[in-house]
Amino acid sequence: MAKAAAVKLEGGGTKTPIRAITHPRTNVKEIASVSNTEEFESLLGLARPKQVVAIWFHASWCRKCKYIGTRLKRLDEHLPAYLTNNLVVVSVDVNQVAQVPQRQKIKDLPTIQFFVDGGVVGSYVANDRGEAFYANMEKHLRAALGEDVE
Repeated sequence: MAKAAAVKLEGGGTKTPIRAITHPRTNVKEIASVSNTEEFESLLGLARPKQVVAIWFHASWCRKCKYIGTRLKRLDEHLPAYLTNNLVVVSVDVNQVAQVPQRQKIKDLPTIQFFVDGGVVGSYVANDRGEAFYANMEKHLRAALGEDVE
């Protein structure tokens, strides 16, 4: 898998920009994770213009969260490529990084928040199953990209 070029940061150092990553053989989308508030802020700042960043808030004890996690990895198989090619999925374990879900006002699990250009453009409590999950994800991704959604 080719690596993205590193970006020079103000004050020194480098950071690799986030991009949609798909495993080359299995078409499974990798899910990045954040372990602190600074990583969360940095990640949103590294997104390309108009790139959708889906933040998946979950907990290890949540059965629905585990189910949704497997579905998120398979988005490329169920949604149009124009939606998933510019999508980055990031996980936030609410038990490990409590400040982020508190600041984002997450009340239910699993919740997926959609960010474009660093700002929240939508939120979705993902408690549905099967094709209904993919239909709702498509609706929210299209809305995040500014498309008309019924």
